[in-house]
Amino acid sequence: MLENMIEGYELAFQEGSENSDSQQHRPESVGVAMRRSMYRSWKQLAKERIKDITPTIPMGKRFWPLRWD
Repeated sequence: MLENMIEGYELAFQEGSENSDSQQHRPESVGVAMRRSMYRSWKQLAKERIKDITPTIPMGKRFWPLRWD
């Protein structure tokens, strides 16, 4: 099975092969996602992914509190 996978990858990257990028057909949903992603900015991605805007340092063996109460 692994040999067949490697052979398939080699065929995909050969110039002039039937599976080249210019002739490869992607599902429509993949094409839509790729077009949308081209126009996204890092700020938009950060707003989606960063949950807490306050930076925190996890306390434990390596990080101790800066002040002693």
